Amino acid sequence: MNRHHLKAKANGGQATVQNLLWIYKERHEMWHILFANLSIDEVIELLIRVSRAKKNQKIYHSRNGK
Repeated sequence: MNRHHLKAKANGGQATVQNLLWIYKERHEMWHILFANLSIDEVIELLIRVSRAKKNQKIYHSRNGK
């Protein structure tokens, strides 16, 4: 198990109970590969933006017959 900072130390996150999450080492490594030092809230915002962009692509393609 690894300690994962919900708000990264590099971004001012502290080693407090509220900011730490115990997760498996492999999952911790994958988080940082995928999201670098983004916080959980920043990742959620990113995923929402990607989802909206994808929906907009579908609308654009359907309007243009593609």
